Amino acid sequence: KTVRGKPAVAFGKDGCLVAWQEGWCGYRGDSRIYALRVGLDGKPLDAKPVELAPSKAGVQENPRVAFFGGTFLVVWQDMRNGKDCDVMGARVSAEGKILDAQPIAIAVAPRTQAMPDVAADEKGFMVVWHGFQGEETVPKISARRVGADGAAGEAVVVPTSAGGGNVIHGASPRIAWNGKDFLLVYSTAPWAQLKSWMRMDAAGKPLSKPVS
Repeated sequence: KTVRGKPAVAFGKDGCLVAWQEGWCGYRGDSRIYALRVGLDGKPLDAKPVELAPSKAGVQENPRVAFFGGTFLVVWQDMRNGKDCDVMGARVSAEGKILDAQPIAIAVAPRTQAMPDVAADEKGFMVVWHGFQGEETVPKISARRVGADGAAGEAVVVPTSAGGGNVIHGASPRIAWNGKDFLLVYSTAPWAQLKSWMRMDAAGKPLSKPVS
């Protein structure tokens, strides 16, 4: 049987978009990201799911989804390069049409960039993830804006230290918009279940000290 898991969902104009990973995601895996629209009555609006970013190799996993301006944005981690994970995205219209012939490259640094999340404010999407740079042995959290047109802004590393100065590690971020600013929640130790959170503005700048 086909393995399906890691579902994500967001409400849009007249229904929801459900995204998930399908296929084996372990060693030599071939999991891919699929999506299906669901109506307000809970019934599927599409005859069958759509594969968002077909690829001949690599594993795609951990999808997340948000809605803005008539468009859904699905983000996920992608290992099509065969070496490490990148963060990719694809837009889906409210009518269920994939708007990007090739996935949006949100984070494709030389080392692993993974565990993305996405939220929408009144200007577009904010994508966050954790990643490694240089010879680092612990990840840091980064953020990048993506517009409804698919254009990506500049990626920034989010300072997560209590003093707001030197950047310290953070992992597995989650983000939500409250109508005024973002709330960023993250693990402060990748090997432990310790969580911190902080308010963040639309440019990825902290608005408060982390709380644990």
